[in-house]
Amino acid sequence: MKYLITYNESIRQFLKPKPEEDIKKALDNMSIDQKLRHIRKYKLNDLLPKEEIRDLLLYGDHTIEDLMDFLSYDPFYNVLTDDEINDIKIDFRDIVYSIDNPGEQLSLIDEFDCFGFFTKDEIDEIKYNFELNPKDY
Repeated sequence: MKYLITYNESIRQFLKPKPEEDIKKALDNMSIDQKLRHIRKYKLNDLLPKEEIRDLLLYGDHTIEDLMDFLSYDPFYNVLTDDEINDIKIDFRDIVYSIDNPGEQLSLIDEFDCFGFFTKDEIDEIKYNFELNPKDY
């Protein structure tokens, strides 16, 4: 029979909060998207100045899907000015209108809950185009 080996292992060191400096160093080694996702996931928005978060949002090379996802997090949304948010809305609208398939247009708008970016008439027109030939889409 094998001898039972007892270990005196403790998880206390893993449960202690990490120092703020260690977290900042870890963020420095991440890409822009990784930083934003990490900040959002662990609610670390107070760790960086608002101006830096704003710059990460505006000057990062994000897909529109990623940007819309980031903006669904209120602390990220609140660091942007109304003009910057309107520019993002215009970019989103341009992307939607660049898609030839009305079904995909509606799906993209619905996925990001961006019906407020369009007027009722614009949404009705997209729906009408979809209903004309649903088999084609």
